[in-house]
Order: sequence, then C-alpha cells, then structure tokens
Amino acid sequence: MRICMKWFVIFSVCFCLFICLFYMNGWKGNVVLTNSMAPTIPEGSLVITKPLSKAESLSEKIVLFYHPALSAYVLHRVKRQQVSEQGKEILIQTKGDANPIEDPLKVQRSDMKGVYVWHIPKLGMWLYMIKKYGGIIVALLLLVFLCKRAILSIFLMFALLLLPLEAKAVWTEANSAQGQLATGNGFFFYYLLNSTDTRQPTDHHQYVSTGQNATLSLDVGSLSGITNFHTTILHSFTIMNKTKSQADVSLAIENVSQPFLSLVGANYIVSVPKQLTIQPNETASIPLQITFLPLLTISGTYQGMVTITDDINGYHFQIPLTLRVRLL
Repeated sequence: MRICMKWFVIFSVCFCLFICLFYMNGWKGNVVLTNSMAPTIPEGSLVITKPLSKAESLSEKIVLFYHPALSAYVLHRVKRQQVSEQGKEILIQTKGDANPIEDPLKVQRSDMKGVYVWHIPKLGMWLYMIKKYGGIIVALLLLVFLCKRAILSIFLMFALLLLPLEAKAVWTEANSAQGQLATGNGFFFYYLLNSTDTRQPTDHHQYVSTGQNATLSLDVGSLSGITNFHTTILHSFTIMNKTKSQADVSLAIENVSQPFLSLVGANYIVSVPKQLTIQPNETASIPLQITFLPLLTISGTYQGMVTITDDINGYHFQIPLTLRVRLL
C-alpha cells in the first residue's frame, strides 16, 4: 500500500510539473462553446494550441486569436492574408468552417495567440463545468481532505488550479441578408436586433416586426393616405449594443421597389432617426415615421430596407420593410 501511495505522489508531482511547463512554453488548452468550426471541431471539445512562430505560414490553418470588439478569444480558420495600407501589419481574414460567410473584421497577425494542434471531443465541456463550479468542487475536496485523503485532495486541487481552461468563444453562426452582413444566432452578437410587441396601426392582430437578427423583417401593413396622413409607429424594433464600448450608428431607409407609375419609393414615405448612440448592453427602441406625399403617392405595395451602419467598426445591417398604401 505504501509503495502504491509513493508512486501516486510521484505521478502527481510529475503531472503538475508537466502542466506548468505546458503553459509556460505558450501551449494552451481551450474549451470550444459553439459549433462554428463543426464538424472539424465540434462544440464542447478541448482544443490544444501551440505558440505561433514568426516565420510560420498561416494559410488555411486554424488559429486562436483575441478579438478586441468581443473582448473574447476566437478559434477560426485563416482564409486570406494581406498587408495593411500602412504596410506595417499583416491583416488576416478568418472564417468558421460551418459559417456561410467570413468573419466581419480582419485581425492582425500580432493578435494571434496560437495555432491549432489537436482536440479531444466532449472533454472540454466537462472541464468547463469544473471551472464554472470550481467553488463547490474545492469545498468537496476540502471535505475529502478532512477525511484524511490528503494526497488525492492535493493532487486534484493542483490540477484545478494549474489548468486555466477558460471557455474561449468562437465566432458564432452568421447569416447573409440582401448581400449584407447580419448578426448571428449564437453565443456572441455585435448587435442584437429584435422585434417588439408593436401591432400594425390598422390591424391590431398583426405585428409590425417579426424575427430577430438576420430574420428580422418589418411589415407596416395597409395604411390610407387620407386617414393615416401622418403616422408614427413607436417601438417598431429594438437594437441592443452587445459590444464593450459606446456604439454610434446611423439609420436610413433605402427604396427597393414601388408600384407602377409611382413617383416616390418607401424612402420618401417612411423615415427613421438618422443617428443613435447606444451604450454597452443598452437597448434602443426604433420608431417609424410615415408621411404621405399628396399626388406623388399612389396605391400599391412599397418595398424598402432599413439600413443600420456603424462606420467606425464597419458593420452594416439591413432589415426588409413592406408598406401597403390605399388612397381610398
């Protein structure tokens, strides 16, 4: 029994030394929380990455990098590399294997934290749960310690403390709407675009907006140019700022189609606030202002787009808009 305990102590010490050397040399263990890299790396996997050398080529490699806008780590595949306009940095375009479009922002090579080596499916989620409920586990280990299982307790506590397996976020699923970038449906959002409970002015059984993110669409319903000459629809949809900094966005209505012989489009009938400032984790409610122009507006269906632009970060969203006009 003493011999077994002796080898157990030796193994524990060697294991702890290995973990220390593992992280001191730049290798990392990370937990993947979403499926944007599936089927290559499924959700819940423990991913091992190695340090990036200066001369190493990154073409088509899976890399771990820090994304400043998300204040989180991302694990995606390198698609393209180019030199910045100043010629001082190499900009890298990444994409998740399961995502239909590339990531919205290029990152610098200096942001790279490691290169994918291998992964263990499902193990990462167990380790993530251990870290999440570490306080409870430590309390249980102390209880075991008090029961004179000292060696086992010390070994397990060292393993928990020396494995900094924080959950690393991957860029979540993204969608393409009208050829423009829209938000995804997963773990992180730059902006969360949501519908509200607002009903159509002339049909209180129908909502003005439906869906969220890339599926969000607006249907003002049927309005009369005589009885609804000026109409304001409050809370048509909402925008939540999920970034870590203040968001200054501009909004506009773009015309898509109008009835035959009409001299104006949806952008002349419907208007939105031109500028919005949204603080981190705050939600802005967007009103629609409808004004009919006499003699220019004819009966029929008007199609448009509500565009939301963040020029600083280069984000551009579009929401389909439908308005039906009857003059009598």
